[in-house]
Amino acid sequence: TIHTFDFTVQALFASPNPAPDLFVVVGGNVNTGNGNGNGNGSPFFAWTADFRRHDISKEKTTKPEIETITQLKTLLPNGLTSIRNNPNTVLIADSFAGLIWRLNILSGNYEVADKVSEMAAPTNS
Repeated sequence: TIHTFDFTVQALFASPNPAPDLFVVVGGNVNTGNGNGNGNGSPFFAWTADFRRHDISKEKTTKPEIETITQLKTLLPNGLTSIRNNPNTVLIADSFAGLIWRLNILSGNYEVADKVSEMAAPTNS
């Protein structure tokens, strides 16, 4: 086990490393019974998983450092990618909202990077 979260997380996905041995992980729980019409509304979080001090060549390996970046107010994040030559920023796809979020992994600030109507859930779904 690399890490145990403080609460139950049903879904996790990680980005290709924004920097060597550094990963961004987004996770949370999908709640289909909340009645808000979008199939979700449960909190999602973003974390960094830092393996830069992790050395598997030693007899006693240290666990990676896992730090919370921020809680995301997304509907259903389901894709994550790093940006070449910008190791402090990742993009997060939010398929129910039809949005792509830009997250600064150092500050935790995030904003809409693009709206893709073809990606959004159909009206009344």
